[in-house]
Amino acid sequence: MEVKVTYPHVERRKKGRRKMLQILKWPFIVGALASIIVNICVGGKAWSAIVVAGEIALWKLVFALDLVEYNRISQFIKATIYSCIILALIHFLIVPFWALGIISILVYAALVVSGILFLTDIKRQKQNMLPMFFFIVAALVTSAIGFILSDTKDYWAVIVLSSISVVLLIVCISVLRLDFLRELKKGFHIK
Repeated sequence: MEVKVTYPHVERRKKGRRKMLQILKWPFIVGALASIIVNICVGGKAWSAIVVAGEIALWKLVFALDLVEYNRISQFIKATIYSCIILALIHFLIVPFWALGIISILVYAALVVSGILFLTDIKRQKQNMLPMFFFIVAALVTSAIGFILSDTKDYWAVIVLSSISVVLLIVCISVLRLDFLRELKKGFHIK
């Protein structure tokens, strides 16, 4: 009996990329540790947390590419989430500003862009619906939290965020119909 190997051979390019990533991770680690040490020595506010969060975001978005769910919608949503985390860190650690309003504006702009990316190529992007669905649900949850936590000056951004989330969810369900349920079942299929 002869066994046929069906796995692809590892290319040199992939080995080279792995070596390059092994080398590139050290400047990121050194930069993060240096910023933490300088922040501790100098004292003051915890600005090094923002530096570390920015380095993590840069690494995850540029160098450590996803093996699953690597598409334009997922990458755009991931970049938006990292931006929101960095804005929240700036708000809570450095200087309080209108973070809820700005994050709401950023998220509903990202919802609009991801909706456009999804609706312009439904046949190919249908299988990429799950990250957008989770983003819509997260936007709805955060807008509900925003209603509780926001001042009256930020209400308009939270209202726009929740309404765009609901509208985009309705549009996705109405455009995909039964495919929406099929894609959800595929996404949560565990066997």
